[in-house]
Amino acid sequence: MAALTAHGRLVLVLNGAEERLQLLVLDPALEPGKQQLAFQEWSVFGRAMQVLAPALDQMLNHLGRTPQDIGRIACVHGPG
Repeated sequence: MAALTAHGRLVLVLNGAEERLQLLVLDPALEPGKQQLAFQEWSVFGRAMQVLAPALDQMLNHLGRTPQDIGRIACVHGPG
């Protein structure tokens, strides 16, 4: 996970393939096993873009973080 570290900032992992939208927020500065801060999965057949921004905003607000705290974004490459 060290390769994903951007000066201790958060990593956002997105999977919008198929009919699901999955969001994962990691803090690579934390010790292994404690890096996952938040995860959400939505059934969004054909409407992932309508859910993405509000869901991410909700997650970051819950964590007391802002989009500026995200240092890296990883996306699943696949159908969808």
